[in-house]
Amino acid sequence: MNGQTLLTLAPFGLLMIIALVSWLTGQRLRTRLLGLIASGLALGALAIIWWLAQGDLPRDVGQRAWLTSYGVGPNPLMRSLLTLHLDGLSLLFAGITLLLTSIGFAHLALALGRGLVGYGRLWAGIAIMVFGSLLGILAGDLLLLAFGWGLALLGSTLARQVVGSNDQRTPSALGMSGMSGFAILVAILSQSVRPEDVLDGSFVMADIGVGQYLRTWLPLAVGVGIALGFPPFGRVLSDDEDTTPALHGLIISAGVPILAVYTFLRFFGLNLGTWPETWFMGLSYVGALASIVGAAYALRATRFGPLVGWQAVAQWGNVAMALGRYKPNLPLGGEHNTAVVMATLTITVTTLVATMLGAMALGTLERRSGSDLIAKQPALGAPLRAAGLAYALATAAAVGLPALPSFWARRWLMDYTGAGGWSMGVFFVSSGLLLLSFIGSNALFWRVDPQRPVTPVDAGRANDGLLLGLSLPLIGLSLAPEILVWVLQPALRTLQAVPSPMDDLGSMSVGLRVSLALGFIILLFGCFRSHRQAIMPWTGGEQPDRDDGTAHLPAASSRMLSGLALLGNPRPALRQSHGILQGLSSRVAWVLQLFSGRYYLTGILIAAITIVLLLIQ
Repeated sequence: MNGQTLLTLAPFGLLMIIALVSWLTGQRLRTRLLGLIASGLALGALAIIWWLAQGDLPRDVGQRAWLTSYGVGPNPLMRSLLTLHLDGLSLLFAGITLLLTSIGFAHLALALGRGLVGYGRLWAGIAIMVFGSLLGILAGDLLLLAFGWGLALLGSTLARQVVGSNDQRTPSALGMSGMSGFAILVAILSQSVRPEDVLDGSFVMADIGVGQYLRTWLPLAVGVGIALGFPPFGRVLSDDEDTTPALHGLIISAGVPILAVYTFLRFFGLNLGTWPETWFMGLSYVGALASIVGAAYALRATRFGPLVGWQAVAQWGNVAMALGRYKPNLPLGGEHNTAVVMATLTITVTTLVATMLGAMALGTLERRSGSDLIAKQPALGAPLRAAGLAYALATAAAVGLPALPSFWARRWLMDYTGAGGWSMGVFFVSSGLLLLSFIGSNALFWRVDPQRPVTPVDAGRANDGLLLGLSLPLIGLSLAPEILVWVLQPALRTLQAVPSPMDDLGSMSVGLRVSLALGFIILLFGCFRSHRQAIMPWTGGEQPDRDDGTAHLPAASSRMLSGLALLGNPRPALRQSHGILQGLSSRVAWVLQLFSGRYYLTGILIAAITIVLLLIQ
């Protein structure tokens, strides 16, 4: 084993150290200390990934024989290799995963009490989850991808159980996530019984081509769709009502969902130029449904966890809609298709960062108010300006307001693929609904009751720095979109064999840059006032006429969209149908009681029905 291989495996070793140390010493060492150590080790793994990205790409590391499939004959049909594949796409997702993991570790650690012990299993579960996600992202072998998928699911389950309750809703959502891993495994193993369909008799990712049968592609698409929460599986991402929103955001941004969207881009992206156009049309339909249903259900959310989950579902739908504008009949490296792939990558990265940033801000609010119920959030003693500004930035990034990265993605789609077509209209409609779901929560950070004393919260100031640190990438990419293009170029070359230069993709005038910079500086100035007591306005001695209730959208907004929301989670409709069937069965049972103990009446009734049927004939 050479030095290059050891360096590639080092991030996995660091994550294993986090898991083992946290599990073994969690009952003795302070949980906050273990979390901060885990954050530092995750940051070290990120530095290693950055170093690997500076070398020659793509390259394979390992390539050791693992498993062999013989089918029903004596000769081997398929071979599996323990190999890691490093290219622009895999290293991009690996870097984002470790970055968000490091920040998530630190945020959760600082949100806990200083002297708290006994929660080391939380860090162990997160480390196992990220280990699986990283293994699946860097996997050069399909079976290794399935193995990483299972580890990510196992780790997220452990982390949720540490902080969750005994409610049955969370296990049911986890069971649906397990179905996604099973579907992926079915898609992969389906190749071993059909060796004539593969390229070289191995389980490498490139072997799943467009010519595969539906029994390979169908379970693959189902597995990815379940993990991303596409209708009707939205409960996978939204049913963690007892999980703190910061942990919920970390599971979405560094767990099974990020592995699913990577698998989506990896498998489907390798065959972009060979798929029929009808496939991309179907992808647009699925994305549009997920985008609108996710936003509609986010309006119905009553707690922070489901709110974060459904908003993520809506943004994953935007990813599918963006890639659905791909035209396989146009040149592979032309401006149209290059802009589509670049916009897809941009929306994906923005979704991951914005979801984590918004979840962290909501976690700070939950820590201050002591509740995750949206409708019962009390007024604060002082506004959470830093967390409020961070959540507003996450809102703007998710919706695509100027000049956030997702805005540039929509602009590229309009400039290079045309503003026509129904999908762009759905983009704007779903973005409007998504914005409505963010408005109520944004107001919660600024509602102040001057009569309420300011309670010093241990996590407030410390987490402000983390929120600012995660906000800086979004702000920097907004001021310099050419940096965004430069960062995504290696991943673009992985999906597009001959990408166009498109130097004007990140163009922006100097005046606009200066205006945006001044705007961000003014907003940043508000962070330094986040802990000052609000001043009661002078009212001339009269009692002010104000409403101290919660700031949330009217319930009518969600009721109007209840039909769409049921497409994402049909459980309420099934529960109502179950109630109707129970009522009907009770009435049928009452009727049948007339014949209870009177079997001769039953015989007479059957005979009468038989005679009537014979007469009809």
